[in-house]
Amino acid sequence: MIWCMIAALLLLAVFAISALIAEKCLQMVVNPVRYDVDYVKALETTNGFSDCIEAYETKWQRTPFVLHCAGSDISGEYMMNPADSGTPRKVAIICHAHTVNRYSDLKYADIFYRAGFSTVIFDERYFGESTGDFCTLGQNEARDVAAIIAYVRQIFGQDCVIGLHGESMGASDVMMALGEPLPKNVKAVIEDSGYSDLSRLLEERMEDLDIPYPNAIIEGANLLMKIRTGVFLRDVSPIKEVKKSTLPILFIHGSRDELIPPHMMNDLAAQSPSPIKEELLIKGGRHAENDTLGD
Repeated sequence: MIWCMIAALLLLAVFAISALIAEKCLQMVVNPVRYDVDYVKALETTNGFSDCIEAYETKWQRTPFVLHCAGSDISGEYMMNPADSGTPRKVAIICHAHTVNRYSDLKYADIFYRAGFSTVIFDERYFGESTGDFCTLGQNEARDVAAIIAYVRQIFGQDCVIGLHGESMGASDVMMALGEPLPKNVKAVIEDSGYSDLSRLLEERMEDLDIPYPNAIIEGANLLMKIRTGVFLRDVSPIKEVKKSTLPILFIHGSRDELIPPHMMNDLAAQSPSPIKEELLIKGGRHAENDTLGD
């Protein structure tokens, strides 16, 4: 009897510890720190992108917008490029990473702008000036991308050519959006430092940290996320959506990415049925730093 009681107490302790870790894990995912504009501007300036910020703030023609989507107000803006005056118009929609805001998009917006594209940047739900009680790392955000695509067609013409670009969580957004009924205007996708499957990513990170019972923790976080957000953790699986699309897609990852393992890029590319796809592994590149080509 005593041994049964001890075993029961040990199981209860394991369950309690797993539940605490699952709650902490979920908190970091759906309610992470939100860095403000000043912090992100300083970060991007340190990374060498002050010219992009200056062009955005002083030279580009900026038009703000707010779209209501899936319970959140998505705040963004589009930049009309004088060089984009032909028919059809060319537009790049850019999605930022976890914890930051639209200022993190400017280094990519500048590349597209100089290439003659008009650009669209926005604050993901929960971040920046957008509203929302939580983020879902790609599930609801994919709907936001689809809503922005519809809005872009209204502004730039029903025949405009649209490209999608996402970094880290933003990469999940654009890949998850491939499962939405996208119009033919969307012609290509760039995903940089994206994960193939959120549950698998969290499991691998816990294994790296030697956290015991990762499967139990993931299942606990999965249930908590469903209760809190209406979305299962396991639903955030970009690799499942990539399988559904034949759009041209460029997969980019850094060889020294310690947050999202490079093999996830290989997994994504292997499952893509697109006849036009390419993998670009940046030697020495860390997570979401491939714009500087690594160290």
